[in-house]
Amino acid sequence: SDFAARYPDFISDMTKWFGEGRIKHRETVDEGLANAPKAFMGLLRGDNFGKQLVRIGPDKA
Repeated sequence: SDFAARYPDFISDMTKWFGEGRIKHRETVDEGLANAPKAFMGLLRGDNFGKQLVRIGPDKA
C-alpha cells in the first residue's frame, strides 16, 4: 500500500513522541579501533542490537 499521503501525520506524531521520550533506540558500541574487527564479525553474526558502532575517539561536546 502507498502511505505517502499519511507522511505529514507520521512527521507530526514522531516529532511529538520523540520530544516526549517515547521513542527508544538500541545500539551496540564497541570501544577502540582495535575492536573494529570483533564488532564487524558480531554484526555479521547478528550479535548487535540496533546500530553497531565503534567509538575510536572521545566524544566532542
